[in-house]
Amino acid sequence: MKKTLLSFCLLLIVSALVAQSVRIVPTKRVEQRNGKQYFIHIVEKGQTVYSIAKAYNVGIDEIYYENPSSKNGININQELLIPTTNKETEIRQEIKNAGFDFFYHVCAENETFDDVAGIYLISADKIRNANPQARSPFREGQYLKIPVEIPESVIKAEFPPEAVATRNKAQKDFTRKITNTVSFNPTLAVIPDYRHVVIVGETTQGIADKYQVDIKMLKAVNPGLGDRVERGERLRIPADGVIGGKPTLVTKPVASAATTKKRNPEVGEPIGEPAQAAAGKQVPGGNQYVVHTVKKKENLYRISRNYGVSIQDLYDANPGLTERLRIGQQIKVPKKK
Repeated sequence: MKKTLLSFCLLLIVSALVAQSVRIVPTKRVEQRNGKQYFIHIVEKGQTVYSIAKAYNVGIDEIYYENPSSKNGININQELLIPTTNKETEIRQEIKNAGFDFFYHVCAENETFDDVAGIYLISADKIRNANPQARSPFREGQYLKIPVEIPESVIKAEFPPEAVATRNKAQKDFTRKITNTVSFNPTLAVIPDYRHVVIVGETTQGIADKYQVDIKMLKAVNPGLGDRVERGERLRIPADGVIGGKPTLVTKPVASAATTKKRNPEVGEPIGEPAQAAAGKQVPGGNQYVVHTVKKKENLYRISRNYGVSIQDLYDANPGLTERLRIGQQIKVPKKK
């Protein structure tokens, strides 16, 4: 019994190898059917749909589509219609020559224009116009072009007048904000440990006038600063700026002595307090800072991300702090408000 089964398996393997070894020479016989050109292939012994498709460089589905009965098997001397141009090449050509954007729908058996139109929510007439040669009901595997368009209802839903107005205003505001910027100059001296916090209604020119500095110098020490500012922005002030009517004596950007403490009554927080004084400041609910001990492989970027603060906040809270951290080093991290 085992020998019989083994012999049968070997026979199947040999038959498969023989079938694969059959060499298929594509025919030169070409005929036109329904406005399309086909090779007329005569099936010979040992040939399969797979081997025929490989010989003519077409897909198996293309042979099945043009020869529906071949799904149930092929017979010797049977005529098969083989497209002279494979579907991939045909699709590329159609996309290149089409005067409109479209995608393909692969039909199920007996689908109609109305069925397909219902799937894509466009009119059946538009699909007919895109496929002048197509006739319904469609055959399984038939390709239909579906025009690409956005229904008016979708346009109105996505872009109502108020949304368009908001978008346009945001674009204008952004354009105004970035106008008239100057190149950032990191070599210019600034007042150490001091930041001006922008309040509602302030402008770049107004801030420059307040500190009695040239507006171009103010922009040069604040990268990306244009003619507009937004509430909450923290701006560096050039070293020759005047705080509270008194000129500063700083000539180089080094963190040293404390500057005069200034409080903005509208904002309700210190806007020019040096880090040395702020480090010991108490606020309702506890200290203003958290002490962090540097661990292995940590850097300022990772620490700032973990606590939700900026790297500049760390510099402000720790005078003399550099990018080079050592394990065990303690740095103050401002608490988020």
